[in-house]
Amino acid sequence: MRAWKMWCSGWKACITSCISIMWPWQATLPSRKILLLIIQRCSQRQDLTGGRNLYHLIVNGGLTSDSFLCSLLIHMFSSCGSLVDATKVFYELDKPDAFSWNAIILAHTKYGLNDKAIQLFQIMRNLLIEPNGHVMVAVLKACTSA
Repeated sequence: MRAWKMWCSGWKACITSCISIMWPWQATLPSRKILLLIIQRCSQRQDLTGGRNLYHLIVNGGLTSDSFLCSLLIHMFSSCGSLVDATKVFYELDKPDAFSWNAIILAHTKYGLNDKAIQLFQIMRNLLIEPNGHVMVAVLKACTSA
């Protein structure tokens, strides 16, 4: 765990290197807090390669049931310009919750796929999942642009 903190907290080393160098030598995954920080950093730097490496780390570590973590991955992939990766993460979730639905709808709206965003919103509502204010604004924007 200390090794993860040492390598990842400074952020001077490339995220991709952090994951590829540290993961093979670790018996355990980094803490959820460290994973969240790395996702945030990949998103800020638009580091798609680092994000993909991190996603594989999360899948191999069996953390895909963590909907909040996966929602942040969806947002990160969207920020990095890969709606394909964002959609893949969403559809691999066992049981998407409000966070993940919100993330995927916002991702589609960001890329101007307004009809798909509205369709996802309708599915979300049919499943009785409550949207947050950000999604309502995104859906209203999608409705005016569709």
